[in-house]
Amino acid sequence: MAYVPVWDHLKPNLEGIKLVICDLWGVMHNGVELFPEAVAAIEGVRREAIETVFLTNAPKPASLIREQLNDKGLPIALQDNIMSSGAQARAYVREHYQGKSLYHMGPSMDHQAVEGLPVTVTEDIQKADLIFASGLDHSTVEAHDATLEIALRNKVPFLCANPDRVVHFGHKLWLCAGSIAEVYEGQGGETLWFGKPSEGAFQDCAKLAGMEEQILPHEVLVIGDSLLTDIAGAQRLGHKSLLITTGIHRKSFSAMAERVHWPAIQGLPADDVFPTALMAHLRF
Repeated sequence: MAYVPVWDHLKPNLEGIKLVICDLWGVMHNGVELFPEAVAAIEGVRREAIETVFLTNAPKPASLIREQLNDKGLPIALQDNIMSSGAQARAYVREHYQGKSLYHMGPSMDHQAVEGLPVTVTEDIQKADLIFASGLDHSTVEAHDATLEIALRNKVPFLCANPDRVVHFGHKLWLCAGSIAEVYEGQGGETLWFGKPSEGAFQDCAKLAGMEEQILPHEVLVIGDSLLTDIAGAQRLGHKSLLITTGIHRKSFSAMAERVHWPAIQGLPADDVFPTALMAHLRF
């Protein structure tokens, strides 16, 4: 693909679309505040009788994400369909690790990510049967080397409940659990990824919308700000995709014309992943 079109608005490009799967962080909000135009866009999509699901690589259950969105002011009518990587990871723990010893990697404020699971939570990696990563224990990837060395030696599986590598919180760039999972997997450690870009994450969205048996791949539009998660997942499944360029790849995009010469874009993390279209900010 040599050129990628730039959309000014969503509405003229919705023909044939039956389901919109939309990212939250970087598209609907920046971790601090909602983007009013993006909220209006999803409301507009629903007025077109198109189903919408929010799919987020957040390590928490959907119920907690719904509370956070409510606090930010997202209309309740848009909060019905939410799927999270954390919910998928928690379901996997319940099915495969009941009664085991779990090491939670992540900040203390993420404790709800593992609350209520049928496991024993340990702070000693030597005693762990599995790692549940909602985030980082330290501020840098390298600071986790000792923990990962022990986990590798003990063949501890690493469950990544947030596969994003980075996220913008306001104007700051934060590392996510995916940055550690990528290192562990590269070292040969057993690593299980939940959420985008796994096929199961997108398929679960169709199920949540009650459409898994009545929708074709090209009838789905995925909206997100990450090539590695949102766009890569959409591409694998044959879905259409819209990359929001003011998210985590903002440094690679400046002023855009009606189309972008894709090979000329510098600093992108993948050269074989292409969105259907680009948009600076989500708007209807």
